[in-house]
Amino acid sequence: MKKFAALAMCAAVLAACAANGASSPAPGTQAAVEEQTRNMSATPGLLMVRLGVADLERSANFYSEVFGMTSSPYGAHERSMAHPNGGAGILLYQAAADAPASSASSTNGMIMRVADADEVVRRAVAAGGQVRGQVRDIPQMNMRVVGVIDPDGTFIEVVQAGAR
Repeated sequence: MKKFAALAMCAAVLAACAANGASSPAPGTQAAVEEQTRNMSATPGLLMVRLGVADLERSANFYSEVFGMTSSPYGAHERSMAHPNGGAGILLYQAAADAPASSASSTNGMIMRVADADEVVRRAVAAGGQVRGQVRDIPQMNMRVVGVIDPDGTFIEVVQAGAR
């Protein structure tokens, strides 16, 4: 559990640095950890979503290809996924072989803000994901939404602000 607490601390600091426009040392270096500790923000908020996956490489590639996230190794069986624009990240970890699979029929999942919902749908299918329904406009909220399911069955609601 100490490892996860340290990761949460690092993620919080990286997000705070990104929000303040500060550049960070190379991820995974001692300098990065020291910089993160010095710059940690006390602002409450979501740091990271933790997802158990069946195939670590496949899932890291999915989130990189579909949402433009960068992948950094964290331990032998984990990957930290960060968005170039900052905000909460995703910690992917290799789930035990006998762990129950995610359920796309569940209401559990995450919501990702994107610039172009149609493009995300195209990339999700190309990266081995599935699409639930069609991109739909919600004019009263000035947004477009669609459901995407990652290769492990995690439901992702994709939201594009600003309807076309």
